[in-house]
Amino acid sequence: MVSIFSMFVNGYEYAIIFINIFSYMKLNKFELNKKKYLLVGGVAMIILVFIPFYTEEIFDLENKDKGRDQLTMEDLKNDKDLGGVAKAVGGLPWEFGGTIQFYNPVCVEVEGECPNCPKCTSMLGPACGGYQEIQYIPASGSMPSVPPGTLCAPQGFTFKGGMPAPGLQLLGGGASPQLPWVVGVTSL
Repeated sequence: MVSIFSMFVNGYEYAIIFINIFSYMKLNKFELNKKKYLLVGGVAMIILVFIPFYTEEIFDLENKDKGRDQLTMEDLKNDKDLGGVAKAVGGLPWEFGGTIQFYNPVCVEVEGECPNCPKCTSMLGPACGGYQEIQYIPASGSMPSVPPGTLCAPQGFTFKGGMPAPGLQLLGGGASPQLPWVVGVTSL
């Protein structure tokens, strides 16, 4: 709902516009047609004052964010389980977050590729054997990775808050998707 203050501000702005329009007219012409100008100006003023009330209802501007179901980086940073991680991630070159879909703690390298970690294989090539793969649905505002929604953390990497599992949320940052410095995982 539009506040009464904004109604007066909008009404005041419209009144200034009409005063400026009338000030450019010749005074004697205005005096001759005063009733006509006041009637047209008054009707226009009433219409313009009430437009802000109806535009919110017509376009449903009030509730545009209430129905969103996309996770955002801001949501993750405000999560109490990820509070310490959010402070650490704040200025890192690469920040990411989202909901975990897949977690493989050990990528096994066989003949230059890791069949159990296909996305880390595409990111790291034969070096994938020393990594663990996390695939996640990126939160809105998460920095991109190639392939999208993939984190390859070195084996032995310590996750803040617990081990990753599908359905949990993660927030982290570092130099790149292959070199994270801090990753937090929500607790169950």
